[in-house]
Amino acid sequence: MGHRNDIEIRVFHVKRGGGHAIMNWLGHSAGAPVFFLNNIFSKPKKVRRRREKIFQRLIEDGGTYGVDLEPSATYHEVAEMHKPVLIYNVENFELDRIVDEPLFRGGAETLLGSSAKRFTVLVLRDAFNTFASVRRGKKRWQRRLNTFYREHWKTYAKELLGETSYLPEDTVKVNYNEWFLSEDYRREVVARFGFEYTERGLL
Repeated sequence: MGHRNDIEIRVFHVKRGGGHAIMNWLGHSAGAPVFFLNNIFSKPKKVRRRREKIFQRLIEDGGTYGVDLEPSATYHEVAEMHKPVLIYNVENFELDRIVDEPLFRGGAETLLGSSAKRFTVLVLRDAFNTFASVRRGKKRWQRRLNTFYREHWKTYAKELLGETSYLPEDTVKVNYNEWFLSEDYRREVVARFGFEYTERGLL
């Protein structure tokens, strides 16, 4: 079987840390139909318990673009489909576990189909706004703020600064605050993917 995904983009980020804004913007910038899978590790549980759709369409100006999928579509069926652009995120993942995680050692091809080109992205928002957003979120997030989120944010910050190297060497590292404020920075980021620059999808 040949490649099923022309471009695969996997995004690592802390929950409430700007990852979804970056993915939405990249989806608008791609210039091709986009398959989007939210929080890849939580999906099987949500599908079983909540009957939640596995893949979603991204939103543009009140309408939709990308692909229409049957609500009953399975991972296997979608893996067999041709996907011009596949975007999925990994929320709150402990980066030191990557080396032992089957999903990042070939398992993703079984789950999502093989890719002609793959990009890994790390997104980090400043601690103050990340933690403030967590405080406004679900109570279970608030309870974990001191025991989980603070240390987890530090781990991602060290990776962003190059003090650790859990992610691939060519990872696209995005400082969310700079991305939000600077058009020049956004142009640098989008050029890494070979996409055309657009302001569509910005908050």
